Amino acid sequence: MHQNQNIYINSPSPPNLPQTSNSTPFIASLNIPPPPPILPISSTSHLNPSNPSNSDLSGLPVFQINPIPQTHQFNPESQHSSQPIKDLPLKASSPEDKIRYFIQNYKFRTLNFPLDNDKYPETISSFWIPIEKMKDLYKFNKNFVTNVENLIKKHKIAAWKRSRGDGNCYFRAVISSYFDNIHKPWQSIDLLKSFRNLLKRHRLLDEGYGEYEKAKENILQKVEESIRLKENLDYTGAYSLCANLLQDKNFDIDLVMVARYLTACKLIEIKDDPNISPYVIDGIVGVINNMLCLGNEAGELTLMILPMCLGVQVVQFMFLEKENMVQENFPHEVLVQTMKINVIRREGHYDILYTRQEFEYDMCSLNDGTFTYIESEEFYKVWLSSIGHK
Repeated sequence: MHQNQNIYINSPSPPNLPQTSNSTPFIASLNIPPPPPILPISSTSHLNPSNPSNSDLSGLPVFQINPIPQTHQFNPESQHSSQPIKDLPLKASSPEDKIRYFIQNYKFRTLNFPLDNDKYPETISSFWIPIEKMKDLYKFNKNFVTNVENLIKKHKIAAWKRSRGDGNCYFRAVISSYFDNIHKPWQSIDLLKSFRNLLKRHRLLDEGYGEYEKAKENILQKVEESIRLKENLDYTGAYSLCANLLQDKNFDIDLVMVARYLTACKLIEIKDDPNISPYVIDGIVGVINNMLCLGNEAGELTLMILPMCLGVQVVQFMFLEKENMVQENFPHEVLVQTMKINVIRREGHYDILYTRQEFEYDMCSLNDGTFTYIESEEFYKVWLSSIGHK
């Protein structure tokens, strides 16, 4: 992918919804098929917000918002146009007809972000960086450049984000990706509610963890706000809130603390598991204190437990500077539709990866720093249903 190419994705594939339960997902081997073909609605140009001349988009408002440096904004004056699916005309009986109806009658909203490809982040990058630019990190290392090419061609990686390297980069990369993902306009509100319930359910009973409880309450307050926005059908408003929060240094540290906190709580819960008990044979207190210490790098237990707690799978690519890149999945076996979080580890540092499939869901333009969404959760439900996803 050439970094100067203006990319608009015409027809995003429907997302694989992650499981909403927080049970340990050791159930079936991961075997996610490639994204299904786009439904033949007559032309893939139907979903191209940059093509107002298209007959199916005639008269359809497109909201383009100019970015303000360091701040993500959307257009507060645009009217929300979500309609319940019951308003679909009777003749719209097939999935293709329903999808065509949404495209013709619902608004697109385009969200703009400042590009910060060369800026070292205070939290995480504000927008995705073309994966080709990763080669510049070690452009004279043939192995590294070749492995980045493998990320593009074999693993369908489209872009990446930097994660601030302060010893918390693994926690930051995983929890920020998770928080971002559950706020996506195409994701079910149930994921936000599931995270809210997860936060409410976990608590360290011992004294001395007041700062972690406070961080948890701060995160919980924002999650409640996002849920209210989605309940009011303001899907892009909820995502805008999320994007701004992920650039806030105080919120970032709270989120890192919550990731460490949840990992420690989950360890206490499963400490007698045969796969876990060998790690705490000398006592659990020291392990927990190490997990909760800001700036301490993530250890092997964390790599296993944090994804388990969130109900996700972390796909970790490592050793790009060596001839053979290594991929490890934590946990190794998950439900087919479990949310996947892709990260890259190089010299002990973790950054965030963005797959081609996610890129398409967001109708992302790396050149312009934009996402484009249809303002209707029902649209994505119909699309999922049309290919057999429940």
